[in-house]
Formats: sequence, C-alpha cells, structure tokens
Amino acid sequence: MNKENQEKLFNDFPELFKENEFRIRRWGIGCGDGWFNIIYNLCKELDRSDPPVILQVKEKFGLLRIYISNGTKEDWEKIAKAESLSSKTCEFTGKPGKLYTSKNGWLKTLSPEYAEENEYILRR
Repeated sequence: MNKENQEKLFNDFPELFKENEFRIRRWGIGCGDGWFNIIYNLCKELDRSDPPVILQVKEKFGLLRIYISNGTKEDWEKIAKAESLSSKTCEFTGKPGKLYTSKNGWLKTLSPEYAEENEYILRR
C-alpha cells in the first residue's frame, strides 16, 4: 500500500496501531491500494474505547488477511467479513474482482482488466 494511504490509516486510527507502531510502520501494510476502503471501513468498525491491536495487514493467497490481538468474537467476525469482501475486490484498483493466477502460481484477486494487462489467468 502506498505511504499516503498507510499514513491515513495510522493517523485516523492511532489506537488500533499504537502498541504495534514500530513493526507495522517498519513493514507497512502488505497489500495493494485497491483494498484501502475495505481496511479503512473495518478500522472504523473496530475503533472504540478499548480497541484490539492490529498486528499485521497483508495479502495472502489472493485475499486480505488481518491479524489482531485482544479482539472479541465480534471483532473477528468483522475481520472475516472484510476478508470475504476482498475476495470480490481487485487488490490494486478497487474494482470488482475475481481470483486469478500468475504464470508462476501466485494468486491475486484482480479486476479482469488488471489481470489481462498483467498476464494473470482466471482461476477455475
């Protein structure tokens, strides 16, 4: 994710990232900007007086993965919903997407246009 979007998350939700500030700021948010709105909306839902700590945000096997500590059952349900939404949203453009495979086997959720431009094949 680009630095501007990362900083917006860190600045708008300091309590969610506070305890893990060094690690997440060093390694960053490990996914494309197309999922920014999904992550931002999830942070709005998790932000409260005693929020969980976001440990890591990344792409894995073509889907968004978010790891937290001190989360409630409701927090994990919200995360599952966001991760599910990523399976239908292009990681890079934010447009509707599907799961594609690269020539070397990497999985990505992409829009058809982005997939074609970058030589990904629709996964069946």
